[in-house]
Amino acid sequence: MKFSFLLVYATGVLDRAKKTSWLNWVIILVMLAMLAVWVVYPNFTKRTYVLSVETAGLQLRFTRSLTNTSWQFSDVLLCERREKRERDPETESARCEAELFTERRIKDAEIGFEKGANVLIERDPQSGELSISVLDSDSLVSVNGEIVPGRSLLKIEPRVLRDAGALAFTAEVIIGQVATTGETGIVSSGNYGILEQRWLRSLTGEGAVQVRSGQFFRGDEIKIVNASQQDKAIEVTGFLAPFGQSIAVQLTSPMGKNALRIDRIGSEFSIIRSDAINRIEVDPVFQAMSWAVFIVLSLLKLADWLRPPQEQNDAPEKPEKKKVTQE
Repeated sequence: MKFSFLLVYATGVLDRAKKTSWLNWVIILVMLAMLAVWVVYPNFTKRTYVLSVETAGLQLRFTRSLTNTSWQFSDVLLCERREKRERDPETESARCEAELFTERRIKDAEIGFEKGANVLIERDPQSGELSISVLDSDSLVSVNGEIVPGRSLLKIEPRVLRDAGALAFTAEVIIGQVATTGETGIVSSGNYGILEQRWLRSLTGEGAVQVRSGQFFRGDEIKIVNASQQDKAIEVTGFLAPFGQSIAVQLTSPMGKNALRIDRIGSEFSIIRSDAINRIEVDPVFQAMSWAVFIVLSLLKLADWLRPPQEQNDAPEKPEKKKVTQE
């Protein structure tokens, strides 16, 4: 039954096509090509993301060793994880939870991160103290060349943090956390920009062009992912620095088939990419090509309207009947 319906429908389309002029066919093909570009463009275009975010926390999984360019601080409090919880331990201060950690103050500390080191960085909104939590039991974090026990903490006072300046990294990054009840390491604000390579860059000598931008909301969880694998963060390069009582984070992703993923409370995650319309709005080459197609089709259509109608052939004369004469 379905096959018969499709056959009848296809026959009707072919009958109408016989009555369609060649110019209409050209317009149809151009429209189909534009539709194909609209669908294919977001999935096959290479782009880079530039993020500027203010947050109280972020997670880093280092994808390259950071030992030669380690993070340097004049004073660090190391809270070393105990193998076993102790009851009523002696402690010098209340900055480390004494039952779980032992305290050790380190002067002129150089914190190194081996490839694969997984840490959570948070800043206390009240005191401004920065904490670096080693998330894995097998630590890849060191202080002055000494491996830090897994699940340990490193704490830096606000004054020491400001003196250290920007802290650079290359890692898989998750900025903030979904703002559920009791969560403190959330995003306060931020913005993003999406850049793509210019066409004919070798001729014009110009770099990437920004095709789209936007804002983040408070409580967003942000990461840059692969366009085809949208649940895992990719390697990005950036730095963090103190900003008020929070952390300022600047990220740049490599040029590739990437996407920006935002997880938000009460809704499904969002994927943000650029599309063909974004590119047309800012790229002169793309605009010129679009206008050229429009002008050519308009001129062809105008020429088709101005062309005189074709003379219709007279209907064929009916053959005369020969009179049969009876002798």
